[in-house]
Amino acid sequence: MSILSKVLFGVGIIQLLHAGFSSYEFHQLLKSSTNINESSNEQKLYQLPNDIKLEVFISLAILTVSIFLSFNKLKYYPINNKNDEIITEGEYLSNIQMSKASNVDNLVGSDPTGYITYLPNMVDIQAKRKEVAEYLKTI
Repeated sequence: MSILSKVLFGVGIIQLLHAGFSSYEFHQLLKSSTNINESSNEQKLYQLPNDIKLEVFISLAILTVSIFLSFNKLKYYPINNKNDEIITEGEYLSNIQMSKASNVDNLVGSDPTGYITYLPNMVDIQAKRKEVAEYLKTI
């Protein structure tokens, strides 16, 4: 965790606790000052103030940003490294071009992405059934 994410996390937690305490105080003052029937229309007038609601939303946003800032790059220990150096996420696999990786497939004429581009719902089912029926007759 970086220092910035720790500071934002602390501020978000303190602000969320303050909003919870303010909500508790508001409800305690509301209980002591008035007797509200649960079925009366006066209860709608005594809702939680907007500044407390806004404080909760801002604290949740700050907490979310601090959590995203706390993510670090993944680190790996390679299996066959003699020096025991840690490899970070950007150094683990190098980028390759698809044309270089599939030279043999291109020379043979096969499609290396055939499993992606093959659409089985476009196959003529009637023709396939005829082929299977003819094959079964020969057996």
